[in-house]
Amino acid sequence: IESKTKISPILFKRSSVLTNGNILLTADQGIYLLNKQKELKKIEDISAYSILKLKDNDIYIGTNNGLLQYNENAGIVNRWKFDPYSKDQLQGSKIVSIAQTTDESIWVLSDVCVSRLNSDRKTFTNYLEPASSDITGWLITALFNDSKGYLWVGTSNGQGLNRVNQK
Repeated sequence: IESKTKISPILFKRSSVLTNGNILLTADQGIYLLNKQKELKKIEDISAYSILKLKDNDIYIGTNNGLLQYNENAGIVNRWKFDPYSKDQLQGSKIVSIAQTTDESIWVLSDVCVSRLNSDRKTFTNYLEPASSDITGWLITALFNDSKGYLWVGTSNGQGLNRVNQK
């Protein structure tokens, strides 16, 4: 990428190719769009850690300040932020992983819990305590959806790998 202005090096963490050929890129320094002419444009000044592209081409981005929904025609169309006073809103600010299960549910891993974005796309079901869920430990490091539709949660400190009951 050639640039006429001097910029600091950017370490991109995740990317997603859009249907128009542009590339959405995430980094600690922000969310960027690289167009077909190789021009790089910052579209959001926020640290971003994870990205999930759906079949309908909407993209969910996990950031240090919640979850974003990006549409290539409209830009950022939804923002969900941590709300400590509402049980059915996103819990935790830092979204480190996102997965979609075969029933098209969107699951997010924050710095405090695992949450499912409900079908209304406005509220969340939050799994805050291991005792009330299938998760054996609470230092969660990864989410994964396998080919059979099971959601797996990886935990650290020897707690293991857990299959989540999605009901």
